[in-house]
Amino acid sequence: MPPEPRHRTTPLTPLALLLVAVAMLAAMAPAHAANRWYQVEVIVFRYADPSVAEQAVAPAILPDFRGARPLVTDVAGTEAAPRPNEVMRPGPVPYDALPRSALIMSGIYRRLRDLPAYDPVLHVGWRQPGGALGSRAVYVTDQPRLPADVVVDTGAVPLTAERARIEGTVRVRTGRLLHVEADFLDYGQAAPVRINERRKVKFKELHYFDNPFFGLIVQVTPYHVEPLPGAAEETGPEAGD
Repeated sequence: MPPEPRHRTTPLTPLALLLVAVAMLAAMAPAHAANRWYQVEVIVFRYADPSVAEQAVAPAILPDFRGARPLVTDVAGTEAAPRPNEVMRPGPVPYDALPRSALIMSGIYRRLRDLPAYDPVLHVGWRQPGGALGSRAVYVTDQPRLPADVVVDTGAVPLTAERARIEGTVRVRTGRLLHVEADFLDYGQAAPVRINERRKVKFKELHYFDNPFFGLIVQVTPYHVEPLPGAAEETGPEAGD
């Protein structure tokens, strides 16, 4: 009686092992990112004397910002007022405008304000979770927030009583790589001017989005959140490093 054939297992080559390891890391990355938080800051500025050789050309289609998550900001130079009946929750509140004392790029904003070539318009920041929960577009504007009982529809986001000089959205996508999407309109020229760009970025670096009329400086920084009592804190490689 002939012997039964034995199933032979071919050992994995170093390349195959590497591919398996990469696939496992890719599967783990979203779970790690979902348990991380990030601080996002945006400075919007105008060039005080844009190039006379450039002419503002209105974009063919204006963006619709109504689906974005509004970031409520206050009058420049003031702290956020207490909100009545606000429920206190442990840890940071996602997409809540940060007070001036928590902003990292305040020195850059002051420097731009002191230089005659620039006209800084807006400096805001917020914190957000990673993963799918943190991939929302955040709407910001240079207009202050209105009292809670005043709602005016500007055709974009119902936050302001008059057309914003500058408005737009920032979307941060985390995972194996870190991407920032910026879509802004400047109404201060003869025609609206738009910045619409997506870029791969790295943590803690300053990233510039600009055109001949205005620009943005964006910084994304990892933000440590203390785990709740009894919850295990996951660790893993940082995206974008």
